[in-house]
Amino acid sequence: MDRSTRHLVEFTLDSRGANLDVRVVHECKRRLIDSIGCAIGAFNDQLCVTLRKMARDYPQPARRNAMGNGRQDFARNGRLL
Repeated sequence: MDRSTRHLVEFTLDSRGANLDVRVVHECKRRLIDSIGCAIGAFNDQLCVTLRKMARDYPQPARRNAMGNGRQDFARNGRLL
């Protein structure tokens, strides 16, 4: 890990919501909500459906339920769900 990355990681780990400017917290919340909205919006897109089908063809341990869809999938593929 280079020096810049280490500095960012340490800053992030040491940060607390109470110590951050209210505008920073607001922007973080906006981006988190935007990311969740994008994931939900793309869930039924043909590319995402195809990727989920492809991911199920590879044997992996530890199936999990994700996004409340009731289907069990592999933990490693969580970002594809």
